Amino acid sequence: MNTGSHDIDALRNRANRWRGSGDLLRGVASDLATLVDAALPAVVAGAVRDLARRGRDMASDIADEATPLADGLDRAAGAATSGHGHSSGPARADDHGRRAPVRAAKPPAIGVAARLSPLFPDGDPTPGDVSDVRLMVARLRRAAVAAHRVLRVAEAGRPWANAPRRQVITTRLEAARDAYGRCADVLEAWAERLEAAQAEAANLAVRAGMAARTADYPPGPVPPALSALRQRHAALATHAHSDAQRCARELKAVIADVELFGAAPVPTSPYLPCPA
Repeated sequence: MNTGSHDIDALRNRANRWRGSGDLLRGVASDLATLVDAALPAVVAGAVRDLARRGRDMASDIADEATPLADGLDRAAGAATSGHGHSSGPARADDHGRRAPVRAAKPPAIGVAARLSPLFPDGDPTPGDVSDVRLMVARLRRAAVAAHRVLRVAEAGRPWANAPRRQVITTRLEAARDAYGRCADVLEAWAERLEAAQAEAANLAVRAGMAARTADYPPGPVPPALSALRQRHAALATHAHSDAQRCARELKAVIADVELFGAAPVPTSPYLPCPA
């Protein structure tokens, strides 16, 4: 068996995997740069923007590492080819360029108009677009799967010549994978709660209209049934605001954990994984 030929093929295949990993992470960075936050409560939107920026930077940093790693592997394969007189064909394409599967979309969320009523002067008690939030969840889950796939590439094969560099890269990938997944969990749970609150807001708007018609209001004093509904409407708004703050706190806690790894110093040369 020609062991040298096998080693050269393995080197070229790993170079191909690293290039695919770089492309995949650049796609993650692009996805995170366009996270939708326009239809969110301000406190959640701020946390999402911070998450997107830090997650994008981490994905970009690791993607930048992938290019010299692939180049180093190609150089090692070229040197081995010269030594063994073997010419290897192109490496098998890996699946790292595929997008991760996304969960089936749910029916459209309850629109703002259904939650509004002139009988409730405080406006929408449950701001936020559940569909937008679920889009963020899908993108974050894709990012988590992408980070896991690249982590498998980093952990595969022979030991690296520079173990500290490998440790930093794998640690960052683990942190990114876990952070993307945890943030997706936070947003998904909040979306479920928000959807339920918005359904109640729409129900209150319908009931308020019925109460007003039953009492021929206006004119005259506010009917007791409508007064009770207004109290419930105000309580729902307070609860929704508190829940949005809870979501933002949970997102910021994850972001703080990521910062511990994102700022870690990266050991310098050599990039080249050990070929032997």
